[in-house]
Amino acid sequence: MPRRPAVLLPNIPLVMVAFAIRMEVEDVGERLERIVIERTSRHFYNLAFHTQPLGKELPAKKAVTNVPGYNRMGL
Repeated sequence: MPRRPAVLLPNIPLVMVAFAIRMEVEDVGERLERIVIERTSRHFYNLAFHTQPLGKELPAKKAVTNVPGYNRMGL
């Protein structure tokens, strides 16, 4: 399965790097694989967020059998 393209944020000032990371992590809603930070010029940085999809499977329901008053027929 090919990887999905990274989310790129170009030319982020140094003082905004932590804020940009926090906002992107909250918005992605997927498993964060890695963050690549590259310095561009002076105090500006490019941020790349690589993510993986989450497993969206629902957990299996457990059978309830030892509860007083429980009836399998629903009566």
